Amino acid sequence: MGPQADAIFADKNGNTASIIYNEPTHFTISGRPAIHYTATATNIPPDHECDPPSATFDVLTTPGYATAEVLVFVIESYQGLPSALDRSTVDQVISTIRPTERQATTHNYFDLKPIEFVRTHQGVMCERGKCGRQQL
Repeated sequence: MGPQADAIFADKNGNTASIIYNEPTHFTISGRPAIHYTATATNIPPDHECDPPSATFDVLTTPGYATAEVLVFVIESYQGLPSALDRSTVDQVISTIRPTERQATTHNYFDLKPIEFVRTHQGVMCERGKCGRQQL
């Protein structure tokens, strides 16, 4: 994320959110180097009454397998809304990213099992411009 992040959260009058980036954290995924950083957008100008006032973007990168030189994972989490993901859920998702157990002959895939947990959690989902009770 860079200057383009400001444009993502700009309203029709040109008001933008404040974006703060944390320092990258180096860790490993199944013995392979990985980098994680978080960008936090605050004071997001709302277009609709249910738009989030803030959001976090957790970005993880690690060397790819097969045809991908680099794998990039992005977890977008709106804050200040009912049933918003808390930090511990995002950390749970990050901590369980790993190569799959199945070994394909030419490809190696990554599991995102915690995503299933997040999607099946019953709660209020409020995407930008869409409010209401839905199954995630």
